[in-house]
Amino acid sequence: MLRYTLLISLFAILSTSATASAQGAPGMVTSGAASLEITSFSGTNGYSSDLESADGTDHLFAFGIWYRIGATGGETALGTPTTSDYTADVATLTYTDVDSTGLDIVVTITVSEPSAGQAAFAVSVSTTNTTSASVDLELFGYVDAEADGGSLGDSATLTTTLPTPSILITNSGATVTFSGTAVDSFQVLDYSNLRTLLNDTTPTTLDGSGLPFVDDDWTGAYGWSQTLTAGASFVADFAVDAAESTTTDGGVADAGTDAATDAGTDAATDAGTDAATDGGTTTDGGTTTDGGTTTDGGTTTDGGTTTDGGTTTDSGTTTDSGTTTDSGTTTDSGTTADSGTGTDSGTGTDSGAVVPPRESSGCSCDVQSGPADDGRGALAALFVIGALWLRRRRA
Repeated sequence: MLRYTLLISLFAILSTSATASAQGAPGMVTSGAASLEITSFSGTNGYSSDLESADGTDHLFAFGIWYRIGATGGETALGTPTTSDYTADVATLTYTDVDSTGLDIVVTITVSEPSAGQAAFAVSVSTTNTTSASVDLELFGYVDAEADGGSLGDSATLTTTLPTPSILITNSGATVTFSGTAVDSFQVLDYSNLRTLLNDTTPTTLDGSGLPFVDDDWTGAYGWSQTLTAGASFVADFAVDAAESTTTDGGVADAGTDAATDAGTDAATDAGTDAATDGGTTTDGGTTTDGGTTTDGGTTTDGGTTTDGGTTTDSGTTTDSGTTTDSGTTTDSGTTADSGTGTDSGTGTDSGAVVPPRESSGCSCDVQSGPADDGRGALAALFVIGALWLRRRRA
């Protein structure tokens, strides 16, 4: 019997130890494709955490709760909780008698997927004054968001003012909305300057500065000021709603939108339309119909064709003018057959033979001169004629 009692006691001790080791542990809650995981607790950084949407983008680096009692001294971060519980989509972190202040604080975190591609969580911080005196409480809700999953390049604007402020953080088309309820103050600074203010030894007053915020590592905080009477409670609420890119280009809305709508539209509509409709299309510019076509401008029919202008038929042809047939041919004029030939007239045998000049004219050749005409030729001829007549009479 004693053995069974010892075994039961040992089992109870082991069970208690296992429960104790689970207290204050990090954990994860999910809703649909959205998840929030607290990876560690820190007295200076709050809750190191990941908020992931369906495509795996981590929109969150850290968030946390800082508090201060009274108007002096610095703020303190809620670190490791007394107990923690992660059930379905709700994480509950319980702090009992925080830093021996008599304050009990319960942080309830509910994750959700409002729509496809979104991941959100709502934080409710309930503070109860368990002391018998009033407490002036300053509470701060801090968020370090990474809209597109990267630390740099965030821009932010205030879209709704106090007391229900909303800050929109954007980066490459992905967005994070940081909103609050019944908020008294806010401030935005680049990492890690705001966290440094909350961790120093002097009181922090959020001064409403920092917006718009341009192209840097965004962090922001909301502040609540409340006097808690003995036994009184106060609830501060804030929320973070992240959305991945709505485009199909790498899951990032602006870089994605650029590819699907701007750079992609450039390809399909602007640069692509340039190719298909506006520039180089067969209809509007440089087409074979409207501009430089073979019909309207510079065609071989209307302008400079070999038929209408400068053809070899109409002008300067060898048939109509200056041909060797119509003018200056050796047949029609000045030929040696028709006039002055040595056979028909002026030959050396009959009479009026052409006696060449003593000197050539217009020729460089050497022409031999004939004997001078002294009348002896005519006398001899008469003598011959007389002799022939006498001979005929004798016969």
